[in-house]
Amino acid sequence: MLTNDKRLAERCRLFRNLCFKCEQRFVHDELGWNFRMSNLQAAVGVAQLERLDEFVVRKRKMGAYYTERLKGVRGLQLPLASADYAENIYWVYGIVLEDEAPFDAKEAMWRLAKAGIGTHPFFWPMQKQPVFRKVGLFAGDALSVAERLARRGFYIPSGVALSETQADAVVTAVQELMFQEITFTDACWNKGR
Repeated sequence: MLTNDKRLAERCRLFRNLCFKCEQRFVHDELGWNFRMSNLQAAVGVAQLERLDEFVVRKRKMGAYYTERLKGVRGLQLPLASADYAENIYWVYGIVLEDEAPFDAKEAMWRLAKAGIGTHPFFWPMQKQPVFRKVGLFAGDALSVAERLARRGFYIPSGVALSETQADAVVTAVQELMFQEITFTDACWNKGR
């Protein structure tokens, strides 16, 4: 937990430890959670942090590899390698289907699953989350960019253990998915459809 607000830090400590009263354990004024880490979880976390630089280098190489192999595929928007304010570490590799692609992310992910490629959808927008709608948040809000990304975006495999052979299989499946569909659409269009 990182904060410079002492009151917030104390509240967070209470919530992570079931909101026990300091002066009397197992007596609660509020509902809290058990977010304390075990020694095993802490050891795994420290070991992972020790390899963080290695993982970032690996993820950036993978991101560059995917971008190089997919950059000419019609109908795909690929992630940026950098912006004025940041450099992408490719925690995940997200693809957004351009509007010309005649299917959405759900359909693309289903087709890729049939080809043996696991994918994940983009995060669903907050204004569409049932939990927030139930309590009246975002009522009437239409956030078109977030909604479009949720419908047209998905993540392809990019774990640090992914081999080049596996990444090649992902690229081939994505290329085939887009080539077949766009070619079919073009053929129908050229026939006056």
